[in-house]
Amino acid sequence: MHQYTHDDNLKNLTPTQKEREAQANCGPSSAAIVLRSMGLKSPSLHDLRVSVGAATGKQNLEAYAIDSDQLIRMVEKAATEQGHQVHGVAIDLPRDAHAAWKEIRSRTFPGQPVVLLTGNMASRGPGHYVVMESLRGDTLQVNDPQFEDGHGTQHSFEEFKAAFERRQRLGRPNRIITFLPDLAKAAQPR
Repeated sequence: MHQYTHDDNLKNLTPTQKEREAQANCGPSSAAIVLRSMGLKSPSLHDLRVSVGAATGKQNLEAYAIDSDQLIRMVEKAATEQGHQVHGVAIDLPRDAHAAWKEIRSRTFPGQPVVLLTGNMASRGPGHYVVMESLRGDTLQVNDPQFEDGHGTQHSFEEFKAAFERRQRLGRPNRIITFLPDLAKAAQPR
């Protein structure tokens, strides 16, 4: 889901307010991508923000970014409202980029949504959420919500390392967020 997606819930906002919120929608967009990958519906990006008390365009703030806990709560709450239990966990990555790459590889499984929070690999920004699709050799493939069709966006280890180290220099953690469905419920016959 593109972070600049048109949202009818924003019609009462000024263009500046809409832009402020949209610029920081990589987190809610990643939550929406995770929900859809689990076969669940996603509320609008604005409604995801409201559901966890995150800043919206109506507030005159400098920062609208969400934190990892808010992203986890967005997915858990939306899943619960649809009768599913999902558990999200944020894991700080090791401080060394090579060790972090290895950690990401060990936690990436087909069909299991994993969100990566690091520096923006495309625009050199200090923080950005993407949903990982695969990690093969020295290539990380992600669904990047800053692009209209971010599915299949590829980054090299060197691009990852530069973004990873840039975020670290700012004193901010690099993280992965994993989501597991309630296996007991998933195993029940339908």
